[in-house]
Amino acid sequence: MNETRKYWIKTLLKIVTPVLSNMAEGRLKATMPVEGKSPDRPAVTHLEALGRTLTGLAPWLEIPSSDIEEETERIHVADMARRAIAHAVDPNSPDYCNFTN
Repeated sequence: MNETRKYWIKTLLKIVTPVLSNMAEGRLKATMPVEGKSPDRPAVTHLEALGRTLTGLAPWLEIPSSDIEEETERIHVADMARRAIAHAVDPNSPDYCNFTN
């Protein structure tokens, strides 16, 4: 893997890991502050964080890499993403996201 790609992947992981790792463990709402003056922010902030994270990450997750180091990271992040989604749609999870209001 060339140095530019390593830099971009390192930057990508720095951005997405806090959201994915916390939601994958069911603790995003407990650890991520909600900012903004609108009273509806708490209802949508965590879903928005997950949605934006997955939207930006999806192209990288979709295509396997021939580089072993990158592929190992990709598989790990894909696993976190699946676990995060599972918490977002589980009504019994502390990180359950309301998709209707």
